[in-house]
Amino acid sequence: MLAGTTVFLGWQNESFGEYVHGYVLLPLLIWAALDFGRRVTAIGVVFIFAMSTFSIQQHVGMFALDDHTAALDNLWLFVTICSVSAMALAMVLHDLHNAEKPCARAKRISARWPNLHRR
Repeated sequence: MLAGTTVFLGWQNESFGEYVHGYVLLPLLIWAALDFGRRVTAIGVVFIFAMSTFSIQQHVGMFALDDHTAALDNLWLFVTICSVSAMALAMVLHDLHNAEKPCARAKRISARWPNLHRR
């Protein structure tokens, strides 16, 4: 939440200046995908979208342009890049984790009965 308010609402703008951009939040989404999975990553994407939409409404932050069409186009591109990259990573990691479960189960069974497959 602190990163979202810093990026989108201009909070602590005097400390960071104009160097804080929205793509600074992408490593946080990747971290959420790596450590917490699909649900937390989806919640993070929704939170970023809500904060950025609120910043457009309040006319502050990186998407606060006079031309609302350009602001919404930039927002759409930003949210698409963040959500596709983070959710794709989270889903691939989820599939890899699920693919390892049958292998681990087969190893446990073969360790329990080592002579089961020998004839």
